[in-house]
Amino acid sequence: MSETPLLDELDALGAAGVALLAACFRIVEQATAEWRLERDTERQNIVLYAVLDHLDDHPDASANAIAAAVGGRRADVLAAVRVARGET
Repeated sequence: MSETPLLDELDALGAAGVALLAACFRIVEQATAEWRLERDTERQNIVLYAVLDHLDDHPDASANAIAAAVGGRRADVLAAVRVARGET
């Protein structure tokens, strides 16, 4: 028995076990990627709503003024301003 029992167990599984483990890792990676996409989309929607709300009160505000007022990641806010104004 080695100092790493997990490696011993992996050896005991053989090629089929290693393939199963690799498939499990791929499933976890895919689920993580989907979760990140969902989280990023949700964050973008929140920023867009904040920008739209600010534009309702200040329709002539510059993108920089909106970014300062809304806060958050500047790139996200500026992208939301372009979307809100129909520039993309």
